[in-house]
Amino acid sequence: NISEKVTLIVAETFEIPIEKVEMSTSPSNTSVWDSFGQMALVMNIEKEFDMVLEFEEIFQIVDTQSIVDLINKKLTET
Repeated sequence: NISEKVTLIVAETFEIPIEKVEMSTSPSNTSVWDSFGQMALVMNIEKEFDMVLEFEEIFQIVDTQSIVDLINKKLTET
């Protein structure tokens, strides 16, 4: 399940309990989600899903839901 994988990646990347990660988890409500955290998150997503995110796509990541949407979109394109 992509949502579950993404939730786990967000929890592990930012070292927060998985039960605290929601689809609305974002930089505005997660203090450790800064620009460095964003890059770590992107690298973990790319590794887990064996894909490369384009520059524009990285800026589409605004919360957990947007990651799920982006991955679903990329997986249907391939």
